[in-house]
Amino acid sequence: MHVTIRRYKIHPGATQQLVDSINEHFVPLIREAPRFVAYYAVDEGDGDVTAISIFEDEASATASNQLASQFVMKHLSALIPFPPKIISGDVVATAMSGEVAA
Repeated sequence: MHVTIRRYKIHPGATQQLVDSINEHFVPLIREAPRFVAYYAVDEGDGDVTAISIFEDEASATASNQLASQFVMKHLSALIPFPPKIISGDVVATAMSGEVAA
């Protein structure tokens, strides 16, 4: 699996508008992306929002970055004044609730 984390600094007071747009417009888009596993958006407070995308492979994760960039430019550019900080990499360890160690 491959994870991309995009951290956005948004205009003060714009968090709910951003969250509404993500839920209404972006989540349906990314859900249909090839090899999609999961997506999370996190409100860090103080105008910081982090988006975490998980895909089965690096190529699909990279394509999702383009999808996210196009979405932000089209729908959210008034709320997000600066490009996001993006980090990306292969998953090297995992743990999930309910797993029993072998």
